[in-house]
Amino acid sequence: MSFLNVSVLKKVLYITRVPVAALCVGVLVIFSPPAQYGLVADKEYFRALPGCLAWAWSVWYWSATLLEMRHSPIATGETEEAWRWYKAFFPRLLGLAAFLFLPFTIYREEGLSGPAIAVSAFAIVVFVIMPILKSWARKRRLNKVKNNIDGDDYKIKYLGRKSRRKAETRKLFSPASKFILFIGAMLFTWGVVDPLSMGNLTDPYILLVLWGIVVLPVAAGATYVGLKTRFPVFTVIIALAFIFSLTNDNHQIRKLSGFDISERTTFKNAIDSWMVFHSCAPPSSKPCPPFVVVAAAGGGMRAAYWTATTLGALDDEIGLTFRDSLFAISGVSGGSVGAAIYRGIIDSEIHENGVRTIAQEVLRRDLLAPLLAGLLYPDFVQRFIPIPVLPDRAQAFEEALAEAFETVVGEDRLNRSFVELTSAEKQKTWPALFLNATWSENGRRLVAAGFDMREENAVHADFLRLFNHDIRLSTAAHNSARFPYLSPPGTWAIKQPDRSFQSSTEDQIQRLQDGGFFENYGAETAIEILDSASRHFDRYQIPFRPLVLLITSDPSLPANLDDFTTSTSSGFGYETTTSAKTIAAAREGRGVEAAIRLKNRVKHYYSGESSTLATDDSLPFFHFRMCTEGLSPPLTWSLSHGAIRQIESYLFDYTRTGNKLPDAVCRDENQRTLEHIRAKFSSRSKDAIPGSSPRAAQ
Repeated sequence: MSFLNVSVLKKVLYITRVPVAALCVGVLVIFSPPAQYGLVADKEYFRALPGCLAWAWSVWYWSATLLEMRHSPIATGETEEAWRWYKAFFPRLLGLAAFLFLPFTIYREEGLSGPAIAVSAFAIVVFVIMPILKSWARKRRLNKVKNNIDGDDYKIKYLGRKSRRKAETRKLFSPASKFILFIGAMLFTWGVVDPLSMGNLTDPYILLVLWGIVVLPVAAGATYVGLKTRFPVFTVIIALAFIFSLTNDNHQIRKLSGFDISERTTFKNAIDSWMVFHSCAPPSSKPCPPFVVVAAAGGGMRAAYWTATTLGALDDEIGLTFRDSLFAISGVSGGSVGAAIYRGIIDSEIHENGVRTIAQEVLRRDLLAPLLAGLLYPDFVQRFIPIPVLPDRAQAFEEALAEAFETVVGEDRLNRSFVELTSAEKQKTWPALFLNATWSENGRRLVAAGFDMREENAVHADFLRLFNHDIRLSTAAHNSARFPYLSPPGTWAIKQPDRSFQSSTEDQIQRLQDGGFFENYGAETAIEILDSASRHFDRYQIPFRPLVLLITSDPSLPANLDDFTTSTSSGFGYETTTSAKTIAAAREGRGVEAAIRLKNRVKHYYSGESSTLATDDSLPFFHFRMCTEGLSPPLTWSLSHGAIRQIESYLFDYTRTGNKLPDAVCRDENQRTLEHIRAKFSSRSKDAIPGSSPRAAQ
């Protein structure tokens, strides 16, 4: 059988390595959780059809073009027959394989349904029947020519070396290729100049297809040059990218002029202002309301949407009482983005439709496409330029987040100062944001803190003090949410102090990444906030009555944080895989243990009150969580309609469709938690049991 010739197959794979690599990347994209969730939950099969077709066509076209080039001679006999077979059928198989992953996804979810049959039939027509018809028509044309031309003249005209070269050149620069190159050049220019508008006008999967239209022709041309000259083109390009990385870092964290970091309110002054605002500072004997602190966990857009939904629902249900009592929000990654949106909305005082509705409308916008456009165009090109001249994808994400907020709310709040939120000039400086990142050089917790905590013996590193400059609210949120590889590490410089072993005071480059690297629940910073506040309450001999909210977005997290979760351990290659698995699991374990310590810390503050206040059932520690059967909402920065419905259904009643919405147990738990918090604020008597519901009180 011709196609079983291994030596020819190796040569074919080497020649078509770029289209084959594009096929593999496309498969990874199609089977990624966000793509699978969007296709399955939203059933947008036919919406994905044009992009899948364009991708499959690109893989087929450029593999066929590369195999049409004149290569080193093939031996006669079976090898030559195998070469002709691969040359004719291998590009078609690549294109068909690229396209059939879409109907395979439909079949895996719905079985042999109408959409699966229709898409499969379309693929067979395009990649099997049409090439056969085209080959048949071509043979008929050649036969007509042969009948009108002498045999020797025919060989010279159609099989001669010069004619083959001309045919090869015509194939490489055919009208179709020129058209593709022109479209690619236009897309390339657009993506480099304005990735934000490109992202806003497309979606992530269309972006990848468009990028393939740009890159595949260039990569195919580089392959052609390498095959003809035997020069290692790709090796040299990759080597240059690594060399240029020494000087072309374009990921500097954006600075903002206007407010000095010294204008932040100190933590002590913020506590005093909070007490005065609530008329519970000495000499008043009026009891203080619950001192509310929120810890919002990370988890991409699902965490951002869930955090904003929960905080917005609490604000709408309880009103100003909740907002005025909320002292601080400790956010990580997506939780930081959701917290920043909530803080920007209440700072704008535009809430006619409710805080929750506004926050959800902001976060329904696609933030992944602008980020991806920034990654695929200016950031990709910058890797091959020795000096930083192009904006990075972090700026595209931050501008997209700020633009989404301004479009919905009508104010450009997220592009304004982070320090301004808690400026000493403001009468009310809370709720303050404490947005957690991870310091790459030492692994420490790096916090963009709303209040200056230099006198509070805080363990975390104060990013604003180290950065020595103000930043935008969108930048502070994104610094906490710099998910590896999707977002770049943020770069800044610090001066090292003189030491006996180091006399240099030159700037040192530092980098930060997602706060989830250190601890994904924001619990460690929340504990520091509570401990510092407790000391100031004790100084005035005022009972410290905190109310702590933990908002998590990990569907696998148990309702009782003390319960252990396990997964099946694979025996295959365990000595090589266990260490990596342990490192990954330890990050999650640190976060869970920090959340447990946060809960125990709240229990400690009420331990002297009564036995009922120190029990888990009545403890003013409230956990809003996700739980699900089947697919979980993806971690990416773009949510499908199905993912949005699923996240909202964790707190609100929706009509169930199949088994894609979560079990009612999770929704009922979160609704009871919301009711308990509402009851806590509706009853301000000293004898009220924290966490009791109105029905229980009756």
